[in-house]
Amino acid sequence: MRVGNEVPRSIYLKRTRRNLVSRLKREKFNARYENWEIQEMKALSVEFKRRLKRKSSIAKSIINTNKKVNLYAPENIDYYSAKNYRITNLFLNNIADCILRAKRRVFLNFDNTEKISAAAMLSLLAQVEVLIVSSAVKGSSPISFSHPKSKKVKSILNQVGFYSLLKKSVGSVESFDDVNFWHHTSGECAEPSKARPMLDAISKEIKTSNSKKLYRGFIEAMANSVEHAYPVAGPCNKWWTFAGVREGKLVVVLCDKGVGIPATLPHTQSPSSLRKVLKMLNVDFNHIKDSAYIKAATALQNSSTKKKHRGKGLKDVMSVIRSTGEGYLSIFSNRGRFKYMGQNTAVESTINDYNTSINGTIIEWSIPLEEVTTV
Repeated sequence: MRVGNEVPRSIYLKRTRRNLVSRLKREKFNARYENWEIQEMKALSVEFKRRLKRKSSIAKSIINTNKKVNLYAPENIDYYSAKNYRITNLFLNNIADCILRAKRRVFLNFDNTEKISAAAMLSLLAQVEVLIVSSAVKGSSPISFSHPKSKKVKSILNQVGFYSLLKKSVGSVESFDDVNFWHHTSGECAEPSKARPMLDAISKEIKTSNSKKLYRGFIEAMANSVEHAYPVAGPCNKWWTFAGVREGKLVVVLCDKGVGIPATLPHTQSPSSLRKVLKMLNVDFNHIKDSAYIKAATALQNSSTKKKHRGKGLKDVMSVIRSTGEGYLSIFSNRGRFKYMGQNTAVESTINDYNTSINGTIIEWSIPLEEVTTV
């Protein structure tokens, strides 16, 4: 029997249940950039309450370890700000943990993604290929993904080979000038010639450059990178690269998923030469962070191969930046970053260190086209 304006019990329970489900949905959404297991538990809580609402059988297990883990890609897949770096790295580490440790398949949801920058995109592309090769998950590919809602993000994923890597039909794709300029390729460490077709295509856009010099400079930088990357044989000892001409500049991004410069530099350089360079950089030899190792690698005069022609690729890039006061060189490796940039005809360098690792090395540079002939 109702008294006055008292709400009927059935309506009260319905509202309470609806409010609880709404709260759980908010918690699930807010956890989208947390550890994947936290995300999954939030999703299971929502599903449990929904089953109660439908009076479904609770005896049937909600947890299905064969089910794909749904991972939301960040709004900004990007390494250039500290916040985006943290979120992007968590996303990549979640993918790896699901596949390698939990042996689960993952579904990458790009609904919220609005921006993808070059270094982080190349890192994602490389990570996905490594995981496909290394996965113990049986059957179909351990990774699938949704078409992005953003037309530009979809164009980027298509342009850099993400769709073809995961064998997904792309459908219609809108064209963007700041996306279409990218060329991409990859190869084993002993296959620098795989980059030749890409470099030939780029050289056609550089009327004042010498394609042989462009090829030599690029291959030298590639050799310097992979020299540090893979001390032992593995299933996917590769390099990946983007390159293109944009707004009067040559832009190159090169990535490997090896052990990183900070892990190998102490073993490839003599203690005396390394100590000398670190002292010159005002770094305490007993408290060396990853960024200091990266900066030291650019300052060392000799390559670990002991060959006179080696170790000059990135120095040539830095020389162009110094002479023009334009362009930049950026190196991420493990938990550190070194950046060398032109600023109004002057140059400056910065270093940063992070709490998480990119698990490899990403070298990126941009130099004025008219100076490419000096590289």
